[in-house]
Amino acid sequence: MFCYLNSKLIDENSATISISDRGFLFGDGVFETCHIHNQQILDFDLHLKRLKEGLNFLEISAKIDDLLEKSHKLIKKNHLKNGILRITISRGVGSNGFLPNKNIKPTISIQTKPPFKIPSKPIILGIATKSQLNSKSMISTHKTANSLNYILAKIEAQKNNFFDNILLNEQQYICETSSANIFWCKNQEIFTPSLDCGILNGTKRQRIIKICQQNNYRLNEGFFKLESLENCDEIFLTNSSFLILAISQIRIDNNIINSKNNNQGANINLLLQQLQK
Repeated sequence: MFCYLNSKLIDENSATISISDRGFLFGDGVFETCHIHNQQILDFDLHLKRLKEGLNFLEISAKIDDLLEKSHKLIKKNHLKNGILRITISRGVGSNGFLPNKNIKPTISIQTKPPFKIPSKPIILGIATKSQLNSKSMISTHKTANSLNYILAKIEAQKNNFFDNILLNEQQYICETSSANIFWCKNQEIFTPSLDCGILNGTKRQRIIKICQQNNYRLNEGFFKLESLENCDEIFLTNSSFLILAISQIRIDNNIINSKNNNQGANINLLLQQLQK
């Protein structure tokens, strides 16, 4: 497999970065994970917009006008029809402690990976207890490389044999999982947490909301506690790896919430077809 590293197309096994790179030292950077379907990158414009917003927020100046061209070249070079594209940009090499040196050159990498494998067993979620989001933090609203909250949530989920964990914020409102936005359907209405909860505005989240608006689905973005998930018709996650994933069950301490999956409200298959366009 090949990758791009600082404009050079090279074998992945030959790709190295400096031990002094701030992405390695501090998680000082941003990244995007894109879905490849039939050799096409879905929603690249949304990913590029969010990438630029993250770079501006971190005050990293990087030349990224050729990212789409390079990404297509890489997909073709790796003979990948379906899979995942990851773009990572760190501030680069040069530090005086936490303070970055002036005029350092960002490190830019582009990789491809095989498609996400949907688990054959029921998809079960838990609740993160070691990590929490902050609705007032601007960090959580950008896709930065500093992802300890999400890492801890995923590790905790794995220890409990869950697919993932739901993160709450300081007010105990539902936010997202470690790697996906969450939606649920009840009585022909669709619900999802507000961006003001301190969540990442996922590209597939944006697409789902647009699809709902175009099809006159009743969509509610708001502030919801865990009890809002009870008696749902469907619960599903969205991200760029698997696009959309139906949840079978959520476990909250000794309480078990089962998704009815009776196709009321949102139709997951219909939404998947729309997301693949």
